[in-house]
Amino acid sequence: MTSYAQTMTRDHELGGRAAKAAVAAMIAALFAGSTALTPLYIIYK
Repeated sequence: MTSYAQTMTRDHELGGRAAKAAVAAMIAALFAGSTALTPLYIIYK
């Protein structure tokens, strides 16, 4: 017998291509965010 919580969590899971695309987008955002501040180092000096 499944509980209500188990049946509701299944609706929000990503699978296959969608999961890989979400992870790739997060990694790309992290890389872009880390290099976006580099030009500001000249002002910081």
